[in-house]
Amino acid sequence: MKRLWRFGRLAALLLLGGCAATGTSQFVNRDAGLGNQPLSIPNPADKILLIYNHGSRSELRTDPCHPNQSYLPGGMPTVVRHLAGKTVNGKEIVVYALCSRLHGVKKLFDTRDNLKIRHRVREIRRAVARFRKLGVPPEQIFLVGHSAGGWASLMIEAETPDLVNGVIAFSPAFAGFKSTRNRQWWGFRKLLEQELKAADHIDALVFAFPGDPYNSPEELAFLGTIPGVDFRTPRSGGGVLSCYHGHRGAFKACFEKAQAKVLLQFIQKMDSRAAR
Repeated sequence: MKRLWRFGRLAALLLLGGCAATGTSQFVNRDAGLGNQPLSIPNPADKILLIYNHGSRSELRTDPCHPNQSYLPGGMPTVVRHLAGKTVNGKEIVVYALCSRLHGVKKLFDTRDNLKIRHRVREIRRAVARFRKLGVPPEQIFLVGHSAGGWASLMIEAETPDLVNGVIAFSPAFAGFKSTRNRQWWGFRKLLEQELKAADHIDALVFAFPGDPYNSPEELAFLGTIPGVDFRTPRSGGGVLSCYHGHRGAFKACFEKAQAKVLLQFIQKMDSRAAR
């Protein structure tokens, strides 16, 4: 997190210039009023904050992060980026891309407690704590994530439901390709599935896609049995090359065209419920 402070001003300048800052946490907004160094949000009580969490590589590799790109690994779906600046219930949506600072997880062997996904959970929690300290109410913070970022966000909501308002997860995953997943990692996958199932309630909007080599919609369907989870599997014709297909289905323009309103409706519903 120390690098966030060091490169924060650079990130802001790159955003204003329309360039991409690789690997640097930053606001997705061209408004210079949103400062990165020091991290600040003017009038935090009037904002809805979306913290976007990208996917992960394998345990020993550093994760890429490209907040201003959709086509690169570690990028952000345009449907999320374009939520910045929109208004819900009189509050402006602010999108913050949290770039993981984990430079791989060094360990002699994998255990249920030292998995990279658990380090991601702790990292995201620290970011939430910083924003809450800045004055953003917890009921106005949402976690948004793709792949491991989505799975980690769901874990946080399951473990501490009052930390944020809710979660939007695209193709949640963490245990690698099904085709190359060994017996140990199938065990880890089952273990973390059971941890999510044990939750009394998870406020989340989850999207799963046919043809995802990490988890099929059927393998993620257990999420739909958890109270509070709105589990969706968008489908369209066209076979293998159809729009709603694969692990990066949420990154496609047709997904944004069809589902952007669904994301906004979820945020509005959750914000309205919290205001009662």
